[in-house]
Amino acid sequence: SLAPIRILKQILALQLLYYLVITLLLLLTLLLLGQSFSPSYIFRSPSTLRFDTTLGWTLSFLWLLTSLIVTASMPFILGRSKLVLDFALTLHFLHVLVTAISMGEIPWDGGWWLAMAGSAAVMVFGGRAACRWWELR
Repeated sequence: SLAPIRILKQILALQLLYYLVITLLLLLTLLLLGQSFSPSYIFRSPSTLRFDTTLGWTLSFLWLLTSLIVTASMPFILGRSKLVLDFALTLHFLHVLVTAISMGEIPWDGGWWLAMAGSAAVMVFGGRAACRWWELR
């Protein structure tokens, strides 16, 4: 049941859903704020995820909300609670990797790392709870 192709499909499905959700949330939020959308909010955003601006707080909240929404899909994509930790951390590792490649360096901003750690925590704990509920129903 842990065939490599299936695992790759699950990782791809979670990653695509993660980026689709954050893109839609950013589009809506930035439209409401009167700002233009740019992929840099997703892949080059460490400098904007600051906790001394309203935009920074809003973007941090959007990353947490994205993880919560993706968490709801985990029972359908993964099916088993024991897989959640690996997949959630893989998703965030890949996001860090893509962001580092996009920026040309490893992100060093503390606010960004805090938002990503919060996002990963929401996904791990929420995903486990959702999958356990799914398994026990």
